[in-house]
Amino acid sequence: MDEEKYRIAVATSDGENIDLHFGRADSFDIYDADREGRVTFRERRENTPPCENGIHRDDRLLEAAETIRDCDFVLAARAGPGAQAALAQLGVDVYEIPGNVMDAIDRVLLFLEAQRIINGG
Repeated sequence: MDEEKYRIAVATSDGENIDLHFGRADSFDIYDADREGRVTFRERRENTPPCENGIHRDDRLLEAAETIRDCDFVLAARAGPGAQAALAQLGVDVYEIPGNVMDAIDRVLLFLEAQRIINGG
């Protein structure tokens, strides 16, 4: 993770709200954010959802995780244990935080800054 910037993947159906489970996301909106709180939309990345009728295929969970491997974290309404394990394998943190995209990003950035301060960074 870059000390000054974060790359964030968001599971959203409408670009406004975090309203998808990681396994059902057919795309991820990608944002860049800096420690001053400036957030910039970068792109939308297409994805093949690994969840089909409630069944998750581990190989497809890893493929979905690979789609956002360059991200520091992903925001999703939910992420099951298989998705969390696939993402952890690639060093991508998961935050289950449904709601407005920009509000959620702001909350996570505040949390990360507080963690940095507590850890003396």
